[in-house]
Amino acid sequence: MAYKMAGITDPAKEVDFAEVDDRFAFKELQHIEALGLVKGSDLPALISEGYFERDGEKPVNVSSGSLGCGNLLECTGGQKALEVVLQLRKEAGKTPTRQMRNRRRAILEVLAYE
Repeated sequence: MAYKMAGITDPAKEVDFAEVDDRFAFKELQHIEALGLVKGSDLPALISEGYFERDGEKPVNVSSGSLGCGNLLECTGGQKALEVVLQLRKEAGKTPTRQMRNRRRAILEVLAYE
């Protein structure tokens, strides 16, 4: 529904990067597939090729995710949203340390846990 509202028909091609929930390491992989960021691909091979790295084809969690930043509990979604906004505004810091180049469309996925 969110993709439809944003006019995205093929997220694997139209989304430039993603910040997804990764409070548990395996969840990042599940969310990459569930969000349609890859199509019919061998996920382990893409990971080993660096496909999801900061300089890869489809960066995921360039903020280092919850495992790198720490579990911020109720603030995790806010931290991920801030990273997406800073990247899209080109205000994330010096390149190549943090700011990515040529990224215009992102997806933010955060789940609420009770």
